[in-house]
Amino acid sequence: MITKTLTNFLLLHSLLLAGLLYCSIADAQEWTWVSGSDLTDQSGVYGVMGTPDPANGPGSRNGTVGFTDDDGRIWIYGGFGLASDAITLGRLNDLWRFDPATGEWTWIRGSNLTDQPGNYGTMGIPHPANEPPGRNRPNIWKTADACWIFGGLGAPGERRNDLWRYDMTANTWTWVKGSSAVNQFGAYGAQGTPNPNNSPGSRNGAFEWTDADDNLWLFGGFGFGASGDPSLLADLWKFDASSFEWTWVQGSTGTDISPVHGTMGTPSNVNTPGARVSSVSWVDKEGNLWLFGGWVTNFIRYNDLWKFDPASGQWTWMKGGNISNQNAVLNIADPTNPSPDDTPGARNGSVSWTDVNGNFWLYGGFGLGLNGDVAAPLNDLWMYEVEENLWYFKGGSLTDLDQPPVYGTMGTPDANNTPGGRSSMAGT
Repeated sequence: MITKTLTNFLLLHSLLLAGLLYCSIADAQEWTWVSGSDLTDQSGVYGVMGTPDPANGPGSRNGTVGFTDDDGRIWIYGGFGLASDAITLGRLNDLWRFDPATGEWTWIRGSNLTDQPGNYGTMGIPHPANEPPGRNRPNIWKTADACWIFGGLGAPGERRNDLWRYDMTANTWTWVKGSSAVNQFGAYGAQGTPNPNNSPGSRNGAFEWTDADDNLWLFGGFGFGASGDPSLLADLWKFDASSFEWTWVQGSTGTDISPVHGTMGTPSNVNTPGARVSSVSWVDKEGNLWLFGGWVTNFIRYNDLWKFDPASGQWTWMKGGNISNQNAVLNIADPTNPSPDDTPGARNGSVSWTDVNGNFWLYGGFGLGLNGDVAAPLNDLWMYEVEENLWYFKGGSLTDLDQPPVYGTMGTPDANNTPGGRSSMAGT
């Protein structure tokens, strides 16, 4: 049996939920409510820093990011929501770890208050007092011995381009690259050439990959190109975690670039997903980088699936529509027998993960189901089989959108349980 753990936190219509859910990915999918509250607007219970406790738990939030370490423990960082009180919403900089073996949360680092300024210290020098400022929708990567965060949204209108490294053994943060100031233009340098002075512009809602060599990849988001006002980005970057240098790999230094899909299944130097935000991403067994969906405005979303080959530097449009706002496609009469046309609907803010067989999984987001043109929170579960180039629908509803959660009994799997329609979750 293949299993996967998800941390799901979200903000929907100003209602905050906090909960940890576990999905058993087998022939019959069953969700289990593992931790957290089934109520909204819950403050965090921080306890003693560094000490696990059954009563501990992060507060309600959205836009948090997370990863799973080599021991199977789940880590989350930041987001927008509630810290130690149930009144003050703001940007968070707390780092948490959940141990599935004990069912306990540990507050690892950061503040139990919102909107903290952090402490940059000296660039390149780890120190116990260093702490990134609070932020929403940053990027996060896991490498062999550390996790990294980049950018994100601070106070309204303030975006960051700072890169931080967290040493999980030493329990220290290091400010690695980028500025301690907000709203920075990108320093692109020469395309394809690493340089110590290169840096992506400030942004939030970008999406990321980690390759087999522990290089950090970054694409798009909303923020600053080489000049001008902040808007949607379509630039692709790579950070070498050994040399500490950024490389502008591909894409425009400007903003609001339209997609060029080309011919489905055919790579091309001209192809590009275009500028977008809040897509989801995967890495396949061959090291190709994949992305799905995302949005351009509140009324324009995509359901296209893309593959980037780092060796050739080419994008390939693999599945989905080459125009925006496409509904899901599914053979309702026999959903277990997928056709090449089957695909999730256009959306943003989904959660994604890869199973041990290399299949890509997708859950929820904000977008379109089978019918209609009004976007809503989604609770559909899909699997993409890479070698077959097929989407498999695995559960949830494609017709009744904005479904409420069904929690059931904590710790007990049930086919009727569901996280419900939600977006801006964290998943690992």
